[in-house]
Amino acid sequence: MLLTPLGQRFVRANMDDRKDIWKAQLLELRLFRLVMELLDLHHGELQESELRSELQQRLPMENPDQTFDTLVTWGRFGELFAYREDREMITLE
Repeated sequence: MLLTPLGQRFVRANMDDRKDIWKAQLLELRLFRLVMELLDLHHGELQESELRSELQQRLPMENPDQTFDTLVTWGRFGELFAYREDREMITLE
């Protein structure tokens, strides 16, 4: 298996550095930039239902539940945002 230089750096990095690398790469993706823009527009708090609605509109051929779960998992690992399940809210980290 061949890794890109970035992949090699990720594999060799400690957990904090991995999170920084992950975060930087997520912000290269339009979907994650959209979430950050929505969080900014809503003063750091975004209702889960609103994000799910955006996902359905923007990605109509994708499973919205799976997309939401993946988005939240990846975003949390990269410390872009937090998911407050009890409040059904995405918030800035």
